[in-house]
Amino acid sequence: MCGICGIVDFSRPNADQRLVWAMTRTLTHRGPDDSGVQAVGPAGLGHTRLSILDLTAAGHQPMQTGDGRVTLVYNGEVYNSPQLRHALEARGVRFRSRSDTEVVLQAYTCWGTDCFPMLNGMFALALWDAPTQTLHIARDRFGIKPLYYSLLKSGLVFGSEIKAIVASGRMRREISWEALHEFMYYGNALGTHTLFDGVVKLLPGHRLTLNRAGLTTSPYWAVDNLEPVADGLDTATDTIRQRLTDAVGSHLLSDVPVGVFLSGGIDSSAITALASKQYRGRLKTFSVGFDFNRGFDELPKARSVADRFDTEHHEMHVAGASIPTVIERLIRCHDEPFSDAANIPLYLLCEQVKGSIKVVLQGDGGDEMFGGYRRYGIVSQERLWQWASRAALGVSTMAPKGVLYHRGVRFCRAMVQPDPATRFALLLTP
Repeated sequence: MCGICGIVDFSRPNADQRLVWAMTRTLTHRGPDDSGVQAVGPAGLGHTRLSILDLTAAGHQPMQTGDGRVTLVYNGEVYNSPQLRHALEARGVRFRSRSDTEVVLQAYTCWGTDCFPMLNGMFALALWDAPTQTLHIARDRFGIKPLYYSLLKSGLVFGSEIKAIVASGRMRREISWEALHEFMYYGNALGTHTLFDGVVKLLPGHRLTLNRAGLTTSPYWAVDNLEPVADGLDTATDTIRQRLTDAVGSHLLSDVPVGVFLSGGIDSSAITALASKQYRGRLKTFSVGFDFNRGFDELPKARSVADRFDTEHHEMHVAGASIPTVIERLIRCHDEPFSDAANIPLYLLCEQVKGSIKVVLQGDGGDEMFGGYRRYGIVSQERLWQWASRAALGVSTMAPKGVLYHRGVRFCRAMVQPDPATRFALLLTP
């Protein structure tokens, strides 16, 4: 990952580079390989780099076009950059590097903001267009890469993490009570909200445009625009297998070694199987065992998968004695409280592999895409559960009070909600 940040203040003729450097230094952990700052009139952009593609200085950011008209800072990877590069070269574009950063930069100069839907990948980016005095920031379709911003009287300040915005000194350190209420109830601040009053998230699949005339945000992609399919089981199975194969293959595009976090579960095992067949060289896999696993040990399953696909397998053992310290570190990483306990073992595993490998694939998101959680089974039978919940609530006053009682009432009250979105949101609450 990399880190991006910046400020645009139309009340000042030139951005303060020292201020942008102060913001950039807060993101060094995101990009320890290189860093840079560029001030162009009222805009100042900062970047910290984790080198993945084109490890040379040609991939340095902020990156500008040859004429200095457009400046880009970019975090992420665009997996269809080879195809976009070929399309741009066919239009006469000449490249100075092999980085996907330059592909994004040239795509903008060629197609403007219409290039955003063309980018297949995970990214957060900011483009300063000097001739039009316009800032564009954009975030990938699913919000894999973070991007926050805070409005100023005459501009805005943005960053990959909230700490970069705080370092600008241009925001109030005040809590958002509405976001806190949402966090306490749902485990997350909803929509664009953060726990910092005045700091908001750019939504996934959205772009923001700021110029002297004002600010606009709009989606460049929405899941609602996808066309439903009516494939049979065999066709759907073949299509998904091919899509997964292509997706995993595109994620292996790297000038540094790539590994996989292998738990032995379906998702990470599938990624290991598909990656091992396409990776040039012997794939590295990493598994972890914890002394706080309550008797549930995933290492034997992971070892079996690693043997099956002949990976260079590494097992790590982590002690849980320092969990309170780890939680404090994670809060500093998030800049906010967090409610997903899975972050703890993931952080500990990343700490173990730090310095030995830069790019690691993992199976997060598989349960959401393929209905792996128990709540999806409940929703698929929602009429039955709604009827049972209404009946249960009618006699709940006769049940003995206790933890199970309150859990049951909470579940039943969620199921009888008439709005599907509210019903599912309540099922997600901790």
